[in-house]
Amino acid sequence: MGYSPQQASFSSPEAANEVGSRRNAKWKQVERMTFIAACEATIVENHWHGRCFTKHGWDNVVTLFNSSSDYDWSKQQLRNHWDTMRRDHKRLSELLSCNGVKYDPSTGRVVASKEWWTRKIRLSLWLFGEQRVQGLQRQRRE
Repeated sequence: MGYSPQQASFSSPEAANEVGSRRNAKWKQVERMTFIAACEATIVENHWHGRCFTKHGWDNVVTLFNSSSDYDWSKQQLRNHWDTMRRDHKRLSELLSCNGVKYDPSTGRVVASKEWWTRKIRLSLWLFGEQRVQGLQRQRRE
């Protein structure tokens, strides 16, 4: 079975894989959009407090998402995804607030000049030390 772009439906086997007794969600773009729609509907219903949902709000998000996607994902899985999306958004906002950095919607990538990246690497060397930065660069190449 699986995701069908024409029907915008999901199947549970693709949604998660078993790791021991825990299920790890594999998020796709259409699932992410379904999750965001469930969050928006919950915010409109005023189940929002500060920067997070109320207990009833989270129950509503879980119900809306699972009914729209035919999944049975837990509140904790959805909260983890919420936290990950918030963290990624914060990092992207910080990066885009720098001069000379922009987002290219056609490629979905952040674009900056070679000089900007050189300055960023030098700053990282100064802050974290050369060995740490070299280790990160080595990991990225692997």
